[in-house]
Amino acid sequence: MAVRNWFALKAQGHKANQKTLSATSAAYTARVGSTTDRFAYDYPIEVENPTDNFTITVPDGYYIGQELLITLNGNTNSKTVTVTTTTGTDYTLATTGMWILMMWTGTVSGWLKVAGTTST
Repeated sequence: MAVRNWFALKAQGHKANQKTLSATSAAYTARVGSTTDRFAYDYPIEVENPTDNFTITVPDGYYIGQELLITLNGNTNSKTVTVTTTTGTDYTLATTGMWILMMWTGTVSGWLKVAGTTST
């Protein structure tokens, strides 16, 4: 497979699995690819201009090394997005442009921050 084709396929995969949240509901549970999710996963998760404070619950990952990217790409209403993990560390996004890249490290440490601008 040519490198150009690999990047195109990767971009298609991200676009197909991207979840954009801008709903007025106060909670969302991320899909991580488990059997209860019918093997579907959200990657990346983009939050745009929530109208209320918002909580994203991230269940335990499906495999060690799994990544999850969450971005806050608009916050005209000055709301807070709380990322709560079943196992791991919780994070807060409150300013447009904040983001977190997490990795599933297993059931002992859970989801841990790889990079990002979030606060805990």
